[in-house]
Amino acid sequence: MMSISTKVLITDRKFQKLFIARTISNIGNGIAPIALAFGILELDGATPTSLSLVLAAQALPMVIVLPIGGVIADRLGRARVIAASDIAISLVVAVMAVLFITGTATVPLLVILSAISGALNGLWYPAYPGLVPDVVDDEHLQPANAYISVASNAGLIVGSAVGGLLVAFFGSGLAIMVDAASFLVAGFLVFTFRRSSKPHSSGESMMSDLTHGWRIFISYKWVVAVVLSFSVAVMVIRGVEEVLGPV
Repeated sequence: MMSISTKVLITDRKFQKLFIARTISNIGNGIAPIALAFGILELDGATPTSLSLVLAAQALPMVIVLPIGGVIADRLGRARVIAASDIAISLVVAVMAVLFITGTATVPLLVILSAISGALNGLWYPAYPGLVPDVVDDEHLQPANAYISVASNAGLIVGSAVGGLLVAFFGSGLAIMVDAASFLVAGFLVFTFRRSSKPHSSGESMMSDLTHGWRIFISYKWVVAVVLSFSVAVMVIRGVEEVLGPV
């Protein structure tokens, strides 16, 4: 029997848009690693090291920007930051796609574009967890997060399968362009929440907010341990999946 929260959510236009945005975006996220890996390895003179450089160029700026991203999202509004990041990432990824399609892609160019994409992701990730509460009422928050989580994971699985097919039949360039389109659609959908997701400023300077957040973070030793452990695990897993896998 369908719960009250489920009935409310499936008829809620805002939740529908958010659900679609996350599903479409994660389909693109599933496509991207496969398409990018095979696209880079097909370049003249490219090696697994070339692929590692591009992936590292994306990861490092993201880690640097992440702490700032949360403060910016609070000050400008989460929906605005997420929408702007998605749309900007779509443009960066579209440029990558054009480079592959026209045969002008080089590792240095891809490193630069990946670094820009990584920095934009550093703005996106801290903003997203607070977007769902901005869009969904508190009493429906738990099922909303559950449904979006399931849809996001399903999107990654579907995207991985679709990415393999697109690369096999149409090439990496077209597959990456589909990823760019997914970000664009998601960005415009989230932009419609800009009035629901209002800025929240503490009244302090950005540096004060960053310092305060850092002190709270390091005060919980178990949180620091979990974050470090997961960071190492993710690096190992991504290295196997996204570098060794395609090789």
